[in-house]
Amino acid sequence: MRSGFSRELRHGRKKAKDWLDSTVRDVYSSRIFWQAVVSVFIFFLVVGISRLPLATAGLVVSGVRYVVTDEYDFVAVTKNLPSVEHIRENYIQKIVDWLRSTRPRTPAPAKEVPIWPVEGKVISGYGWRIDPETNQERLHEGIDIETYEAAPVKAVLSGVVVSVRESPTYGKVVEIDHGEGLVTLYAHLSKITVPVTARVKQGDTIGLAGMTGNASSVHLHFEVIENGRTQDPLKKLFEGGI
Repeated sequence: MRSGFSRELRHGRKKAKDWLDSTVRDVYSSRIFWQAVVSVFIFFLVVGISRLPLATAGLVVSGVRYVVTDEYDFVAVTKNLPSVEHIRENYIQKIVDWLRSTRPRTPAPAKEVPIWPVEGKVISGYGWRIDPETNQERLHEGIDIETYEAAPVKAVLSGVVVSVRESPTYGKVVEIDHGEGLVTLYAHLSKITVPVTARVKQGDTIGLAGMTGNASSVHLHFEVIENGRTQDPLKKLFEGGI
């Protein structure tokens, strides 16, 4: 009797378990179940997005609403989407500007102030004068600075040596290109101490003063050439700046 009751109990438990397993399988395979799960998930997703301080939150919520209601009509949503230009100006450009603002800024190097090319005083200025050699009026294209023999002649600004030569009139000559169309010329040198193409810094010695060429005394003939035309060095460099 007791044995029969145990068998029936075990049989009842097995039927209950089979029924429960079958019910669970039916629920898992049920479209309604998964729709309910997805709906709950989307509900919380929509609520969360709608609370975010984003300009596009409303568009996202509208798009989700269309998907959930099985309408699949994205026309109304896409009409409200921002244009590429709007996204670029209001989102991408702001991100780019922010990234640029976070870069460490390197201060621009201070502009060089021209220095005097040699120790001495000006004995002849820029302009028209009577040439002592020909006794005729001639444009003196630079200034003459009286100095002592072998006085160091220095680059007034940093640049590149573009010419090292010797002429009957100017004797030993050095020309330096400082960029932006500006060139300086140093003449009547007794010795040149820099090769052509050399990069020189402001204050570097490029030669020694002398009286080579047509010179009756030790002096430096100094010229400033801007875009191929000579300028008064006293006005261009030492008074008016560059």
